[in-house]
Amino acid sequence: ATHIYDPKGTLRQAYRVLFEQWHMAFEIGRRNVEAGTVRPATVGDLARLLLDRWRPRADDPRRKTEGG
Repeated sequence: ATHIYDPKGTLRQAYRVLFEQWHMAFEIGRRNVEAGTVRPATVGDLARLLLDRWRPRADDPRRKTEGG
């Protein structure tokens, strides 16, 4: 949906496209849950994802080491 960045389009049109895409994504997720192929994410799942994203990894060269 890169056409939403076309200056000829309006902001309203761009948001409409984005909301339609998110609606489709949530519909796919709902159907997958109903089919039993996935389970919904819990608050704990989401918190772990955020913490994992923000926590520096052991192999991250920017991670501080002793004496460094």
